Amino acid sequence: MVALVFDFDWSLINENSDTFLFKELGEDVYHHLKNESSKGRGQWTRLVDESLVLLQQKHNVSLGEIKKCIEDIPVLVGMLEIVREFAAKENGRVYIVSDANEYFISSFLEKHALVDHVAQVKTNKSWVCKDTGMLRIGPYVDEPHSCELCPPNMCKGDIMETLGLVSPGSDKIFYVGDGGGDFCPAIKLRENDVLFVRNDSSYPSARGLVNRIDKKKDSHPVKANIVHWKTSSDITDEL
Repeated sequence: MVALVFDFDWSLINENSDTFLFKELGEDVYHHLKNESSKGRGQWTRLVDESLVLLQQKHNVSLGEIKKCIEDIPVLVGMLEIVREFAAKENGRVYIVSDANEYFISSFLEKHALVDHVAQVKTNKSWVCKDTGMLRIGPYVDEPHSCELCPPNMCKGDIMETLGLVSPGSDKIFYVGDGGGDFCPAIKLRENDVLFVRNDSSYPSARGLVNRIDKKKDSHPVKANIVHWKTSSDITDEL
């Protein structure tokens, strides 16, 4: 098996799904989220959940409106075709490992008929409250993990190991990422694996991974082959 692992925000899609939703449906809630985050008033996933509640209460935003917004999120030309074509390979499997959430990712995959092309999705929990009908989200792991490189809600490196993708006998991995949260799985990749690192000055929010690789190149070097990407063609040329 050959695995293609996608991050979601700023990788498979060309946006941050959390902030995109609030900017589109409640800009004041977006500013609330950014303000709370900048002041360190909580972990990001918890703040997004809090902001989701505020959006649904204050603006009367329905679940259908949230779903429609996520379905219409921008995507770079050719990215969805990469998923379809890789999944169609006899030995190809596609995974999504993301700090977004189940509802956002499933809504997007359903809209673009990609559900059957993705083997597994690992992301933060989501649910609809029976009492209120509101969408809520929670951390991928309830208890903080031991990894110092990752946020407390999720260690993508642990997920890669749990999936069996970086075990000694596993086949080649292609990993597509952009953010600081992709650094831990990046350093778990092996010499024969390929790490696609988004490196586009037009999108400063999507440069966390390239910056972190440079900052930690001595203490935590990446062993995989690094390919910088701006467009889907940069990825397809190496697959």
